[in-house]
Amino acid sequence: MEDLVAVRVTLASGASRYFVTWGRVQHAVDPTDLEALVLEHCAGFSLGDTAVSAEVCASLQEACREPYFFEALFSFSQRRVPYGDGYEQWQRDTDDEMRRGKQLYFLGSA
Repeated sequence: MEDLVAVRVTLASGASRYFVTWGRVQHAVDPTDLEALVLEHCAGFSLGDTAVSAEVCASLQEACREPYFFEALFSFSQRRVPYGDGYEQWQRDTDDEMRRGKQLYFLGSA
């Protein structure tokens, strides 16, 4: 899993919506917790239908055609990840925010 990921949410209608968020916060390689977290909080966004599943995309490329993709990329690129000293505290703080529905950037619907 990458540090920054796209998550595809599949709706009951079969349509997809995308989010960008941090990728290695809950677990370095297993996306299961992140997918559950996004699925839990995505109902708070205007998706247009009921979300039925969430899956971390193989790359950001999968979401690049969504309306707010570049805004999300710019927003996350402004946040420095403190690798080394300070990383564990950043990771705990970011995990806490994500579990409260923050740090999830909805890319809109095309």
